[in-house]
Amino acid sequence: KNIEDYRNVRHDIRQGLERVLLIVEDSVEYSSIFLPVLYTELMEQIQTLIAHEQNNHKKYLRMRTRPKILLARSFEEALTILRTFEKSMLGVITDGEFPVAGRIHRDAGRLLYKEIQKMDSQLPVLYQSMNPERRPIAEDLGIPFINKKTPRLKEELRGFLRLDLGFGDFIFRSDDDGDEIARARTVKDFVRLIPDIPGESLMYHARRDHFSTWLRAHGEFEVARLVKQKKHIDYQDMEDARSFLIESFLKVRRMQNHGNIVDFSEDVLDEKDIVVRLGKGSIGGKGRGLAFMNALISTMNPEEIWDGMEVLVPRTFIIATDVFDEFIESNELVRIRLAGRSDDEIRMIFASSRLPVRIEQQLEQLLRVYTRPLAVRSSSLLEDSQAQPFSGVYETYMIPNADDKITERLEQLSLAIKLVYASAFLNEAVLYIENLRFSSEEEKMAVVIQELAGERYGDFYYPHMSGVGQSWNYYPIGPMSPSDKVCSIAMGLGHMVVGGSRSFMFSPDWPKVPYHSLEDSLKYSQSKFFGLNLSADCEDIIQGEFSTLKGMNLRKAEQAGALKHLAVVYDQASNAIRDDLSMPGPRLLNFRGVLEYEVIPLSEVMRELSEMLKKALGPHVEIEFAVVMPRRPDEKARFSLLQV
Repeated sequence: KNIEDYRNVRHDIRQGLERVLLIVEDSVEYSSIFLPVLYTELMEQIQTLIAHEQNNHKKYLRMRTRPKILLARSFEEALTILRTFEKSMLGVITDGEFPVAGRIHRDAGRLLYKEIQKMDSQLPVLYQSMNPERRPIAEDLGIPFINKKTPRLKEELRGFLRLDLGFGDFIFRSDDDGDEIARARTVKDFVRLIPDIPGESLMYHARRDHFSTWLRAHGEFEVARLVKQKKHIDYQDMEDARSFLIESFLKVRRMQNHGNIVDFSEDVLDEKDIVVRLGKGSIGGKGRGLAFMNALISTMNPEEIWDGMEVLVPRTFIIATDVFDEFIESNELVRIRLAGRSDDEIRMIFASSRLPVRIEQQLEQLLRVYTRPLAVRSSSLLEDSQAQPFSGVYETYMIPNADDKITERLEQLSLAIKLVYASAFLNEAVLYIENLRFSSEEEKMAVVIQELAGERYGDFYYPHMSGVGQSWNYYPIGPMSPSDKVCSIAMGLGHMVVGGSRSFMFSPDWPKVPYHSLEDSLKYSQSKFFGLNLSADCEDIIQGEFSTLKGMNLRKAEQAGALKHLAVVYDQASNAIRDDLSMPGPRLLNFRGVLEYEVIPLSEVMRELSEMLKKALGPHVEIEFAVVMPRRPDEKARFSLLQV
């Protein structure tokens, strides 16, 4: 392992992945004792950290981030390592005497300590010697001492690692001899305790740089770097130190999780820009698309690229396919039991079945944070693949999530999940899969739970626009070519578009070129839209995937102030359209304010996102999205990516 560390250290330090522990020992006998103890302790530490990570990628990184142990046999070799890895040093364990300039120097340990002090006065150092009479030297330097001949050598060495290098628990005290105030075994404990620790204890540890030392040992390099940069004299008072520590953790945690798929934990449910997974199986085709878009956006600065538009993937929670398998098995929902039954019977059997208890508990935790209406969508293994279309095969349920009682909200969400599971067993779905020459036994279902894009208007909830954009145009007109993008948009929830009802077509490359004449617009313009009924309950949900939606005429939207920039008025006297909605006359949804006057950069966003996703994924793409217009001048429009 020591040879491996020498080979890897330069590369891994450049990647910002770890720290260096220097051992200065010219005796083969004692280096043979030290190294096994140190590596054993390091591996135990890493295994503890891995257990608290939230996804496999982070666990792999933890394995790579254990400190590298470098062994020096002379003063010059030790100095070279210290200077080479000065910014990455975790600590030093040094002998009292070892070669300096080729000859044994009786006070080499003191000489090395003075060099260390010039570089970093807070770096932990352990002084060890076979001669117990050297203890006063260590005491004079103010550093711990170990007698190499003590039968408790391994125990004392382990104590230095845990107490001085931070490998053990973080023990909060008010001074060197003070009693224990609190103890943090994990970083999670540390963050939880900080708000209640007395201010004098925080300042005591800040003055001695204990926080950054412990955090580095626990793999929190970014937080440790932030904490180390700010000295105790930089804090205005004790509460400033407390606030800084808490904000540093929150900032780094958001940065680490940004754009990632993380496993379920109460700690991450309130975070944005992440995809949370419940279970260990696949997240399905739709889930993969959402996770990919979220990761792609996390590498960009959308607010700088598209002024006036916030581009995001709504907060997303995915129940993986292993939960589907467990649900099917525990409720004995084998296909032979369902054979010959009607779709309504299948839905009722699934609705009366029980989700795993741990899943229900985690859903309840989820609902304490997710308080907006929810879309519960299918995400099967075969969905959204490049090989075959699956649009419309499985069901999506939209639930209000608005009841005062969390038990009622949990019942609605559980029912919607079970009905999505049931949609994989409905007769048309099974027939469709078999016609594609797949076995229906191969199909497994993940479930995407996503905050519904939109705003509340009285008893209903809907976005200003929903749509589908395609990177290939099968029906170009005028100056357009097939490679120019095309979009279909409608007011309200996307059922109007994906269901093939009336919608408005435009090309993001040619937003001012109309697809329809005025006469056709009058004839085919969208006259109603769909919103989510916030008073819907379980009895409504069981009736079908669209039973919680309500069709409304445009007057409802106009009364709520939701037609601004989206509609125009047809002036029959002049046979022309007017932008003034205070005028009488039929309302036409042509999204003129958005497309021609560009009050929001919708065309630009669709054009550039389609191109980015096409390049990233390879083939042409189709994107489902929703847009919420700003209600106040200081707000931005929200562009939500729902599927690719």
